[in-house]
Amino acid sequence: MRCPRHDVVDVGTRGPCPGRVQMLQDVPMHAWMGSLPEEVRSLRSISELALPCCHNAGALAVKCIPRRTLAGFVGEALADVWIVEALASPIARRAAVCQALPVDLQLRAGVRVLDFRIGVHLEEFHICHGVVCDLFLRQALHQVGTFLAASQDEVVVVLIKADWEHRADFEPLEEDLSVCDVWRKLQDLIVEVLGDFLRDQADERDQLALSLRDLVATGQRALVLVQAPPEVELCRVLHMSSANLRSSWRDDTKTVGDMIVVLSEWQAAGLLSPKLGQLRLLEVALPGTPCALASAAQEAFCDFIGDGPLAVGVNLDFPSPETLRWIVGKNWEKR
Repeated sequence: MRCPRHDVVDVGTRGPCPGRVQMLQDVPMHAWMGSLPEEVRSLRSISELALPCCHNAGALAVKCIPRRTLAGFVGEALADVWIVEALASPIARRAAVCQALPVDLQLRAGVRVLDFRIGVHLEEFHICHGVVCDLFLRQALHQVGTFLAASQDEVVVVLIKADWEHRADFEPLEEDLSVCDVWRKLQDLIVEVLGDFLRDQADERDQLALSLRDLVATGQRALVLVQAPPEVELCRVLHMSSANLRSSWRDDTKTVGDMIVVLSEWQAAGLLSPKLGQLRLLEVALPGTPCALASAAQEAFCDFIGDGPLAVGVNLDFPSPETLRWIVGKNWEKR
């Protein structure tokens, strides 16, 4: 089964949130932050907005299945047989592919948080999701930079984590983690591509707490959080930590029902309310076959939130244009 590419223009009335979407016809989705009321831009931080996020943002196509990953399913001997990977690729694709649109079109459709999982393949950083995806991290970051250069009032949050099947790529090569070569190369790549949109010094007083207007005024329009060991010295990007990122993801969340249980627990604990300086992400993404489960997950999420407020991030697989517009529209509602 192939998920259709979503039309980023036609939001229509069909989809996961029928009859509920705030159309805001005069608000262009590629520039919705710049269209926010001035009191919202001047008073709310990026951590206090309803933010659409793409889960495994660059996972659009499979390049290859790493031998170590394949060996975990078929054994060491069969992992070396080329036809085994060929036969496994369609199965891997159903589990690995989480998005239909490339990064630049995700941003133009309204997404403002990009969740990248990475690994090293042939000495290059690739987007990965168990498998190696057919997209270099460099290419993905260039698409972010191109979008920001053309969109002067928009801010994008970039989350970079080692993919679980590729964590060995980021193990320290020497005792001093601060000079570990792979982390240095990763940071150099981020600064090389997005340096025009990063502060000269990454300010640990928390850029996620600055107002949207202040971020734009100071040129800090790319907020990059990297899940690196705390000993690794980062400059111009931020360490991802429990202080600045909290996610509703749980390994045992497998079904829409499981997801709603977690969201209900978050609601009861007050975690659906924003926290200054901490990006809170509701995980509206399910493992297994993202293409098949995405629509039901989004519909259940819309039903759960209903007409209530929303001022946190929402992590989505295959987001429909209507769901994106509905989430963005929450930023125009009174609290």
